[in-house]
Amino acid sequence: MKVLTLFFVMLMSFELFAYPAHSLDMTDYEYRRYVRPQLKSILQDYQSLLLLLNPELKPLQKTFSDTKEILKKNTLLKDNCIGTQVQSCTQNLKEIQKLLFSMANTAEVKIELTKKEYLSIEEKISAQNMYSQYKNQLLMSQTEVDNILLETQLTNPKKLFLKVLKNNITQTINRFYLFTTQASDNRFRSELNSYWSNFALPVHKFILIKDEKEYFLKNINELNIRWNTLNVRLTKRNKKVSKQIKTLVNIMHNRWNNILKVSLNPMKYIKSP
Repeated sequence: MKVLTLFFVMLMSFELFAYPAHSLDMTDYEYRRYVRPQLKSILQDYQSLLLLLNPELKPLQKTFSDTKEILKKNTLLKDNCIGTQVQSCTQNLKEIQKLLFSMANTAEVKIELTKKEYLSIEEKISAQNMYSQYKNQLLMSQTEVDNILLETQLTNPKKLFLKVLKNNITQTINRFYLFTTQASDNRFRSELNSYWSNFALPVHKFILIKDEKEYFLKNINELNIRWNTLNVRLTKRNKKVSKQIKTLVNIMHNRWNNILKVSLNPMKYIKSP
C-alpha cells in the first residue's frame, strides 16, 4: 500500500516526469477498455475547450466533426487502388465528397473577429487570410475528388492513383486547424498549436484510427508533456479564464491521469531497470 501511495504522489506531483520504458505495463484489454475511450473523450473535450476559448468559432462546430471523419477515411484510403479495390475506394471517395461538401457549406459562414479580445489587428488580418487559404484549399480538394469520381463513371478504370489527392485533403485539414489556432486567444495560441500537432492529431490518427497500441506506449512521454504544457498554461499561469473552462480542463486532466494509472506499473516504476 505504501508503494502504491508513493507512486501516485509522484504521479500527481511530477506531471512532466519522463516515465522509463520498463515502467510501462498495460494489457490489450486495458488499452481498449480504458485508454482509447478516454483519449477519444479528451479529444472531444478539446473541441469544446477551443470553442469555449473562442466562441467566435462556434459557427464552424460541425467542421470539427467533419474533419475527424474525413481524416479517418483519408487515412484508411489506399494510395493506389487496383482491380477489385477500385470499387471500395470509389465508395470511400463518395463519402469523402459528402464531407467536403458539408465543410464547404459551413465555410460560407463569416467568422467575425472584430470584437475579439486578446487578438491584435495584425493577428485578425492573418487569421482572415488563413481562412481564405483554407477555403481555397478546400475547393481544390473538392474539385479533385469530383474529377476522379467523374472519371470512374465515364471510363471504369482498373487503377486509381490517389496519393496526391490524399495529400491535398490532409492539407485541407491542416489549413483548417491552422486557422482555428491563429484565430484563437493569443495568450494560449502557441500551446494550442503544439497540442493539436503533437497530441490531438497523432492520437486521432495512430491510436483512434489505426489502433496502434505500441505507438501510444512509445510516445507516452511526449503526449504527457504536450498535455501538461497546455494544462499548466490554462490553469497555473495567472491567465484569466472562465470557470467553465477551468472545470473542463480539470476533467481532461483527470482523464489523462486515469490513463497514466492504467499504463504504468508502480512496482516497475520504482524498481531500477
